[in-house]
Amino acid sequence: MSLRFRLMLLSTLLTVIALLFGLGYRVWLSRNTISAEMLGTVQLTEQLLTAMLPGAGQSDGKAIFFGDLQRFVVVRDVELVWVKGNEQQILNESMQNNLVAPLWFAHLLKTPLIERRFSLGGHTDQYLLVTSNPSSEVNETWLEIKRFLQFWLFIVAIFNGLLFWGVGRWLALVPKIVASLQRAEQGDFSGEVPATSLPELHSIVETLNRLVRVLATSKADNERLRVMSLHIQEEERRTLARELHDELGQALTAIKAIAWSLAQSSQQLDPVLRQGMQRIANISAATSQRVKKLLVQLRPALLDELGLIPALEMMVAEWNEHHQSCHCDLVVDPAYAELNDYQRIHLYRIVQEVLTNTAKHSEAKHLRLKLTASTEFEMLIEDDGKGFDPSVAHEGMGVNGIRERCHALRGQLSLFAQQGAGVRYQIVFPRLS
Repeated sequence: MSLRFRLMLLSTLLTVIALLFGLGYRVWLSRNTISAEMLGTVQLTEQLLTAMLPGAGQSDGKAIFFGDLQRFVVVRDVELVWVKGNEQQILNESMQNNLVAPLWFAHLLKTPLIERRFSLGGHTDQYLLVTSNPSSEVNETWLEIKRFLQFWLFIVAIFNGLLFWGVGRWLALVPKIVASLQRAEQGDFSGEVPATSLPELHSIVETLNRLVRVLATSKADNERLRVMSLHIQEEERRTLARELHDELGQALTAIKAIAWSLAQSSQQLDPVLRQGMQRIANISAATSQRVKKLLVQLRPALLDELGLIPALEMMVAEWNEHHQSCHCDLVVDPAYAELNDYQRIHLYRIVQEVLTNTAKHSEAKHLRLKLTASTEFEMLIEDDGKGFDPSVAHEGMGVNGIRERCHALRGQLSLFAQQGAGVRYQIVFPRLS
């Protein structure tokens, strides 16, 4: 439940509680008032009857008395009953059964019953019974409370509507704050939340905007450091490859040549010495081959000599030769030949890392590399391996390395993976400006 509806529910609940207390106090006052009115009405009726009773003893006076009684005694809230033996006659029929309010409400306003007897003509078996009847007062109180409840419902509806609108307007900034946090979680620090006049949200917005700016600066610094680190790394690899090729490669070649020369020219020497020379030559040749492989890993010479497309084709062909269980198809747009040295080496390393990850983890039977170019360069990599669940598995060093090189190309990496459905990489980076 949203905060807006919780506030409305709380406001309505507090209003209902206050209303119940108010109605309880109103019922208590009404009961006391009705009780006092009943007593006053009975006393007034009693005084009126006392003034009229002296003429009721004679037969003709009695008729006049009952006529006057029915014409003039119209005091409500009392019942007048003439009793003679077992005979009864209600003199004010309009006071009978006139309760409109619910019985439970009448029970709440119930007051003590007040009765008075007045003898007629000195006869004990003939008297006039006056009984309090608060029905009209209960009805009036019920109608007043009913009208008040209707007015209260109208006011509460308007109040809740205004509260709903006002709270919604005050909290309209909360979705923007949540959206900003979600963008920040995904690494997007581009937008700031607009300011607000509410003091509580104002401090939150100011703090959030400062945090976003700090994170954006830190992200930009980290990206520059990653790009610089990759650049330095490639330069060190190039320097190391050059040193290995120029120094170690020549030394190994010289050692191998001298060993073969001594072995061939020393036919008269001890066979053990000749065999040692042969072993030195073989070891030198094997070490030279290992150095060549290291040179390819450090800085592929084909990349500098022939360009990106031939280097990728030779790398994929060699990979297919050594991985018979999985075949890799490579399609490269000729536009990739226009990439500069910085872009070529990063793209080459990305393909190299993908091939390594596929061989180690995917258990795929087929791998497809498609490099296309239109307004942007796009690289699509798909395999039919076992895949993984992104919600459970974490990105390893290989994927992180691909992502860093993609950022160095000022591009975006989209990774799509599903358990049992393979992995798909989509890399998009801009053309040369």
